[in-house]
Amino acid sequence: MPPKKEDKKNPGPKSGKANDLFRTLFNSFEDAVFIHDLEGNFLEVNKTAYRRLGYKKEELLNMSPMKIDAPEYADKVKERIKELQKKDSTFFETEHVTKKGKHIPVELNSKVIDFRGQKAVLSVARDISKRKEKEQESRENEEKFRELFNNIKSGVVIYQPRNKGQYFVIKDMNRAAERLEEVKKDQVLNESVLQTFPRIKKTGLYGAIKNVHRTGNPQGFPVISRKNGEIKEWRENYVFRLATTGEVVNVYRDVTKERQEKKELKRTKNKMQTIVEFVPSAIFTVDEDNKILTWNQAAKRMTGFSKKEMIGQKCTKFSLLPCQNECGLWSQKVKKPIMGKECTIKTKKGEKRTVSKNVDYLRDARGGKIGGIESFIDITEKKKKEKELQEKIEEMEKINKLLTGRELKMIELKNEIKELKQKLSEKNKHEKQNS
Repeated sequence: MPPKKEDKKNPGPKSGKANDLFRTLFNSFEDAVFIHDLEGNFLEVNKTAYRRLGYKKEELLNMSPMKIDAPEYADKVKERIKELQKKDSTFFETEHVTKKGKHIPVELNSKVIDFRGQKAVLSVARDISKRKEKEQESRENEEKFRELFNNIKSGVVIYQPRNKGQYFVIKDMNRAAERLEEVKKDQVLNESVLQTFPRIKKTGLYGAIKNVHRTGNPQGFPVISRKNGEIKEWRENYVFRLATTGEVVNVYRDVTKERQEKKELKRTKNKMQTIVEFVPSAIFTVDEDNKILTWNQAAKRMTGFSKKEMIGQKCTKFSLLPCQNECGLWSQKVKKPIMGKECTIKTKKGEKRTVSKNVDYLRDARGGKIGGIESFIDITEKKKKEKELQEKIEEMEKINKLLTGRELKMIELKNEIKELKQKLSEKNKHEKQNS
């Protein structure tokens, strides 16, 4: 005859101080504790269990693990109970569902025990929501790191120390490093750094890696190779140690083209500066505040102001009209570039000179206005000669006009004389005929 099933609300024969101690300990656990029979009927639950799931104790005691497990786990309960009877204990993750439908991931530690004279399963369920959130966050961060790791333009190689840093093997490398080193990651992982990249010792980079591993201090380390005095390869390396694992990371990029272009740009700039410095036209540049940045020899010769006197000064120190009334460079009304504009300047000696100037903006790589450039030539003597020539032309025109007037008068007199002679001839002829 089967034993009589006990009333779940009545804990049974235990009583007194022992029962009170059990009840106190049972309900003081931060983890949810469930006791159910081998059929899956709950026999006892602690306070954490029913509060976490949002049920009253009486409600939960009338349920089973299948009712509180998420659907994808509920079907496995009976199978796990059978497995538990063979192993005596088991440990796994599952998911509980609250009365309101919230899913709570839990870590379940189950063991077969004797409870009130029958075999039962004691399960301690630890809420691992925060751990799962951290794991999810960690996975997301890992994915982000892996995306960044594989898609940044800089090469990244992670070196793992062996034998207390006596030598290193390649732990990981990104796609850029594969491209720069012309190797496939799968072929070099866990291989010795010196065997894979023999040149690393000769360049000094291997020594830098060992030093960073030993001291923990990050280090920038350029590796430059030259041929016939010209840069053949230039790599900028930044080496640092990971505090968590002790692994050494080298982040590097090939700046050969950049350095070559920079060197060529410097050469071109020097050539241009030499040309600008000695061209016959005065040339100077200004910033956005019209403060002079450069001042060539011709500008010094024409104005008398030296480069030292003019750098940092506003261009109105020597320019007069129309610049002092309105700056053509920054005026929205004046179309740029300005070509052949006549202006008045004042030399260091106070002389006023007339110049013809060209003006335009200086722009950065993105096309933004960062200042201006102006070239000018002194046309004072030219203007003076033009004035003198104009005056002479006007004088000649007056003389020509006067001479032209006299010539007309002479022609008129000649015509009058001719007319008188003709009349006199006709009169004499008439008189002869009458005599």
